[in-house]
Amino acid sequence: VTFSRQDFFTVDVSEYTHVFTYLFPRIMDELLPKLSKELPKGARLVSCDFEFKNKKPIEIIELVRDKKNPLGKKLFVYEF
Repeated sequence: VTFSRQDFFTVDVSEYTHVFTYLFPRIMDELLPKLSKELPKGARLVSCDFEFKNKKPIEIIELVRDKKNPLGKKLFVYEF
């Protein structure tokens, strides 16, 4: 496992098999063409709370919100 905190618009993601994002919808939609082009077939992207406007998730996971987990309501899972 490698954790990377880099600029999605400039980093090469062609070898990433799993990506986790917490980005606003506008940024998600701006990144979709790059991710679709560069991520390898079968790569998974999980987005906390924000979904792509033009890509359907393969799964939506509802998170339990309580005092221990006040953030995040949903995880959107995408396959590229």
